[in-house]
Amino acid sequence: MRVSKILSASLIAMMVLVGCGDTAGEEDDLGNGGLNIGEPNQDQNQNQNQNQNQNQNQNQDLPTDEPVVLGTYVHQYNEGPRTFELVRVPRDDGEFAYLMWTPPRPEERPGPMMVVAQAYDGIDWTLEEVDERWAELPPGSHPDVDGPDYDPGTSANINFAPTPMGEIADGGNLWLLNGMGVAFVFGRFYAGDGIDGFVRSMTASMEFLGDREEVNPDRMGTFGLSWGGFMAVYGAAYAPDNVGPVTTAALFPPVDFEVFHHYMTEGIEEIFSGFPLQVARAAFDPFIRRVNAGLGQLDGEGFSGYRADDVCDRLGAPMLVLHDEWDTLVPFGPVWDFADECDHVEGVWYLQEEELDAQTSGLNHGPILQEPGFATAITFAAAFLVEQLNPDREGRVLIYAEEAMTGFLEMLRRLDGDGEPIDWAARRLLELTGDGLLLVEVTTFEFYNGPEALVDPINEAWGLELEVDEVIPWLEGWL
Repeated sequence: MRVSKILSASLIAMMVLVGCGDTAGEEDDLGNGGLNIGEPNQDQNQNQNQNQNQNQNQNQDLPTDEPVVLGTYVHQYNEGPRTFELVRVPRDDGEFAYLMWTPPRPEERPGPMMVVAQAYDGIDWTLEEVDERWAELPPGSHPDVDGPDYDPGTSANINFAPTPMGEIADGGNLWLLNGMGVAFVFGRFYAGDGIDGFVRSMTASMEFLGDREEVNPDRMGTFGLSWGGFMAVYGAAYAPDNVGPVTTAALFPPVDFEVFHHYMTEGIEEIFSGFPLQVARAAFDPFIRRVNAGLGQLDGEGFSGYRADDVCDRLGAPMLVLHDEWDTLVPFGPVWDFADECDHVEGVWYLQEEELDAQTSGLNHGPILQEPGFATAITFAAAFLVEQLNPDREGRVLIYAEEAMTGFLEMLRRLDGDGEPIDWAARRLLELTGDGLLLVEVTTFEFYNGPEALVDPINEAWGLELEVDEVIPWLEGWL
């Protein structure tokens, strides 16, 4: 018989905002504005001129060779207020990284730190002209005027939306509930960095955090989705010397930019034609230009430093990648190969029963985040990070949806029936059964230990009648 308790609805509402990465860009288009191509509007040009002098004056007295706290933000969580510092950190290329962070609670210090990559979010507190100018624009599609090699006659638009600090802070709640600090690193896609700049923003921010006495530099993790997933993966690979090997969970991340560049420029012609191909070309244009701008800027010439082998060679801690084979934005195959060939990397795979019809499905990451209630990919990613970074903490808590978990297990039964290995899934499901770990069902607000949470989905999906104490041995039988 299950032992359950009721968790307050207000806490669940806060917990559901798990820090899934970016909130500004549309999830299914990598934050890009699609087919729109256009001239910079007059408002952009006028705002650029007006803001330039103002920001130059504000920046005159700030040191450029050390971190600067530009302000603070207090966010009211269910368990009490937390103060975030808004920090500017110098990068090794002369530019700056920007992060918003709060440390672990005093009783947890020095404690683990979760670094969440926010690739697209619009922020307005940097004192840089580019951020204030973009922040004055309405949400939507805008010319990529600050992007590399921008041509007003041919370059595609990007999507942009300023993101309220409260919305960003809500995304850190799960990490805070699990005894960690959280830092959001802003890629500021609209500001026009090449891909090396996104990596430098991650590593500069991690170096800053590693020097803080509140942080245990040997227990640092990175997390992100899509372009934010790339930031998380490469942030771990190129982590600064003052932090230990960095644990990572990333959903559908580009990991090999030579392969990804070929897909964006040529591979799309193999799965799209006609108008869908035009849409794909426009969608990828801002990303192609940012990849091109970063080549030779990180570690050697051309794509050196940006290949999957380069990442693998630099890893020193476990990494989890999660991907749907119907993804038409970030191709599935290279991520599968990355996990298969790199000892530090494991995968969670969403393998579909039917062949993909890209012409009909269009550009998206597949149905990986469309499961009912709460996506299992987020549950597995969070479990991996929490269990790697803070496994001994009592009262660790995760979120899951029973219906989504049942659907995932039904997929595993199909794969098993087809003779496909499912040991990779057993490791993730067993991770949910750790001592002291509680799983909150998002629709009923009840919480369970791992075997209690899994027994009904397993029985329904596999047609079994397991008891709770039989769940772990049954899962171990898959290994």
